[in-house]
Amino acid sequence: MKLIIAFCCMTATVSFGQIRFLEPSLGSPNAKDLTQRVAASDYVIVGSVTKLDMAHSLTMEERVRRVLEAKDLSQDGDHAYIWTIHVDSVLCRNSDFHPENTPSRDLGKDIYLVRPMAEPETVGSQRVEFLQQNRKYLLFLHVDPKKNENSGKYHLDPAWGYYRAQGYGDGAIRLPLEAEKGDKPKGVLPESVYRAADGKDLSTPVLDATTALCAAVQPSDAFQKQVKLELLKSSTDPVMRDNAEAALKMLAPSAQR
Repeated sequence: MKLIIAFCCMTATVSFGQIRFLEPSLGSPNAKDLTQRVAASDYVIVGSVTKLDMAHSLTMEERVRRVLEAKDLSQDGDHAYIWTIHVDSVLCRNSDFHPENTPSRDLGKDIYLVRPMAEPETVGSQRVEFLQQNRKYLLFLHVDPKKNENSGKYHLDPAWGYYRAQGYGDGAIRLPLEAEKGDKPKGVLPESVYRAADGKDLSTPVLDATTALCAAVQPSDAFQKQVKLELLKSSTDPVMRDNAEAALKMLAPSAQR
């Protein structure tokens, strides 16, 4: 997918120096209520952000015409961020939380996350998504509920897969680079929503817990799901036990229907 920003008769790429990067969340990554977050997502993936483009509500022809007519371009429509995300691995699908898995749409190699720039930076206590290029993320995805509206407004191909993160920025957890993995001595790496003040890695444990939970619910057979979740329930980690128990309760009513 190639999106172009038209200024007069020229094209421009995104200037990252002019973009204010936001931390994805006001809170810290944690595995609390992980089962509910995973089950509410259409897909949970590990993905690499390969590209950031901007889409415009005016076509190139419209913008060129405005320039030729000497109209004020400071009020020249709306923009949207569009991140191209390579799907490294699919951890979970919503269908995994049904007793008998049903086929889900194949995500393909790449998906696109669309966020209009006009959206407020926070929704309640949560920041909206803002992903950094060339970084990996644990993403809790749901199909963009405004896919049709945004496709028309920003002249996007409606056949492409457009998504938002479940819980906004809380559904887009940046994963550490190789040199950043694991707990570090205090001050070695900057404190952020991904790393505690004492140097503790906050993202990797959430990825590990999500991977374990998704592996337990992936079998197509309801009995095998139950067996794997019971094993998780015997974990020494109380948060993992709670999530396994929540998944068992979630599957049980469906199994009885």
